[in-house]
Amino acid sequence: MKRLRLAVVVAFVLALAVPLTASAQDGLTYDSGFQIQNLETEVATIQIVFYNQDGTVEATVDDTIAANDSNTYFPLSAVDEGFSGSVVVSSDRDVRAIIANVLANGLDFGASYSGFTEGAEMV
Repeated sequence: MKRLRLAVVVAFVLALAVPLTASAQDGLTYDSGFQIQNLETEVATIQIVFYNQDGTVEATVDDTIAANDSNTYFPLSAVDEGFSGSVVVSSDRDVRAIIANVLANGLDFGASYSGFTEGAEMV
């Protein structure tokens, strides 16, 4: 990749896991997904890496996004049910995680938030 730009997409931690079956106490089941947009006029080559909470790699997905277009990743077939960790997207173009969705009980409940372009050591 000529120019490597990292876009940290989503930190799916604890309750926001992908997909995660919630405790029997609340009876909810959760699913997550995200959308990545290519902001440039050339095809973007991307790599999506799913990290476990201990920092080990769970899965890696290589893909492309057409110029000025976006790809939606839902459901997340690269990871097993119960995955709890984070996702990092690397690209040779300027890309953004424009939407991250968390759904509960299918489409009964939901929330969305934006991705971010870099991580932080403190939260």
